[in-house]
Amino acid sequence: MGDDNTADIAGELPLNRYEIRRNIGGRPKGSKNKPKSAYDPATITKRTSKNAPATPLEIYSDTSVQEYFPYLHKEYIKLSNRSMNIPGHPVPKKEGEHCTTIMDANFTLPLAPFGDDEKPKIPFDNNSWINQFHVFMMNMFQACESGSIGGDSCRMEDVLCAAAEDIFMQDEYMFAGMRPTYVKSAQERIEHLLGLTMAMVRHEMHALLDRGNPERLELVLGDIAKEWKKFFEPGKNITVYNVSDDVREFAKDYCGALQLMLKSTDKTHGKGTPKYKFNYIRIPRPAQSRALLAKKRKTTNLTEEKATSLENIENGKSARVAKKP
Repeated sequence: MGDDNTADIAGELPLNRYEIRRNIGGRPKGSKNKPKSAYDPATITKRTSKNAPATPLEIYSDTSVQEYFPYLHKEYIKLSNRSMNIPGHPVPKKEGEHCTTIMDANFTLPLAPFGDDEKPKIPFDNNSWINQFHVFMMNMFQACESGSIGGDSCRMEDVLCAAAEDIFMQDEYMFAGMRPTYVKSAQERIEHLLGLTMAMVRHEMHALLDRGNPERLELVLGDIAKEWKKFFEPGKNITVYNVSDDVREFAKDYCGALQLMLKSTDKTHGKGTPKYKFNYIRIPRPAQSRALLAKKRKTTNLTEEKATSLENIENGKSARVAKKP
């Protein structure tokens, strides 16, 4: 019952791009059907008056969720199977089922309504894709913890990479050179990405930042930052991603917090701990006056003329030396 065999539910998935550094042979196509949820992702994401307990991502039983997040489902099964081998850990009642509570992370717990003091500050509802994925990823990171920094780090790294792989999943392409397309819409990608970013900041991922594989983390964090950079381009919030400007500002705060966390590892984890770049927003260069541009051109021209003059002098010396008997 506790064997680490994921083929029965998740199927045989090819290694994700963060495991082999680049995708060879295409990716699993995945499901374009949305998992069962009270939230309608076709509507614009914004705060409403709704604030009732909401359904979590039921990855342990809902096949639509399992098909929509195949790599995360695979990692969930691995974590579940591992926990079944830990003495004293609760095991499923039926053969073939998986744990719904792993290392104190309860995946069945309904999403609690936001508190009265929180509700006005959060630009989305508690049953939104953003919060649903945020709570799910918090549980996944928590399920990785067992007290061993090295082991926790490996499991968190796999979970983070699986989340990015599912968010950025692309259609398989038939011919070489064809440009693949995303399985998930721009709105779904950015809402899941915000949920993931919130979970990373709130969990803090101490073990991962302390012992993670820098090469692999640079790759996955680079992809996450690249998608955020597209999102923060002016004018793209509603027209492309279908989210409100309040969500944009909320996301900017969390991205800034993640950037600070990733570049401050030497202070939080000790000297020698790798730092990570997270360039999530394009910073425009300051406009330069015509006079300054003219001065720069003049300096460049003088430098080029000086280099040409020196080159001519050197060529003349070489010619005189060559004429000596």
